[in-house]
Amino acid sequence: MWPRVRAIAAGAFDDLSRSWRTLAITDLAYKAIAFAVLTPATALLLRWLLARTGSHVVADADIARFFFTTPSGIAALLAMTVFGATIAVLECGCLMAVGLATEQGSPIDAKSALAFGAKSALAVLRLAFQMVIRVIPAIVPFVLAIGLVYAALLREHDINYYLARRPSEFVVALVLAGLIVAALAWLVIRTVTRWALSLPLVLFENVNPRHALRESSERSQGDRTLIGSVLAIWAAIAIAIGAAVAALVELIARVAAPHTAGSLAVLLTFLTVLVIVWIAGGIAASIFNTSLFALLIVRLWRTDVSSSREVPEQVAALPRGIIWSLIGAGLLIASGFVILAFGMAVYFLPIISAAPLSGEQAFLHWMWFSSWP
Repeated sequence: MWPRVRAIAAGAFDDLSRSWRTLAITDLAYKAIAFAVLTPATALLLRWLLARTGSHVVADADIARFFFTTPSGIAALLAMTVFGATIAVLECGCLMAVGLATEQGSPIDAKSALAFGAKSALAVLRLAFQMVIRVIPAIVPFVLAIGLVYAALLREHDINYYLARRPSEFVVALVLAGLIVAALAWLVIRTVTRWALSLPLVLFENVNPRHALRESSERSQGDRTLIGSVLAIWAAIAIAIGAAVAALVELIARVAAPHTAGSLAVLLTFLTVLVIVWIAGGIAASIFNTSLFALLIVRLWRTDVSSSREVPEQVAALPRGIIWSLIGAGLLIASGFVILAFGMAVYFLPIISAAPLSGEQAFLHWMWFSSWP
């Protein structure tokens, strides 16, 4: 098995080295488009919640109560879950189109990959819906089990009490919760290995989304250890890259923060630059991890098919104006958030910086500022 794992991983990294520019442009453009769509959708949802509660502020408890106890809230939560899954799966599909074309020696550009994703959006939406309606009922028993553990053992005191005192019931609750989470993790791994081929089946073989999950499960029989091993390697790489980005940003902050203690203007500039570096590093890590995942899935699918598959001919360019308009809208919204964050810093930093700052205080202020969004 390990020679096959190495061959798949090596092939995916070779595809990545040959098409990384197109993958990066495609993913950045897709994220901008998704951001342009999700931001107003989120704002409308928040306005709707405020209108239903008759308040200017919605607390976390109010949001949870609405989504989990009311029919309209449950329906909205299901719709949001399906929509979010569609966004994530469609992003992967666009990158798969780039990877398959590269692997076949007929590379496509980012515009064609986005067009392919747009033309496949309805099928991907149906696939995401099939995934969600199967996953949620499977997860509910685990959530209820954790809720029963909490109600039976941790209901009497605040969580801070248990964290500070660590009584025996807290240890028992942790052990039980760990066993439940381990069982859930096993179910998730089993499901992922069974469904790993479903998206390529829908995108490249035109399999009906209603049948794609079953088809993927049947095709993956005998190869689930291979699929699990490949995806485990990807998960380890993704975690390592995410941790490296976080560690690098923290190191820069700890080294540079003491030199900003004497000036509010220098501190504000430092925080702004550091947040930009942090966001850029996170985006770069996300692009790499998502692209590598898509390429690995394509390679796994290619080991399953006996004949050469090509990206369907309907991969044609969308009107250039539509794509660039959506990308521009996403960039404008992102710029608005940057300006808002900068304004918040200008407003709050003089308040929290009334006294001279030590290097450690400057670092803590950066931690507060960077976690605000």
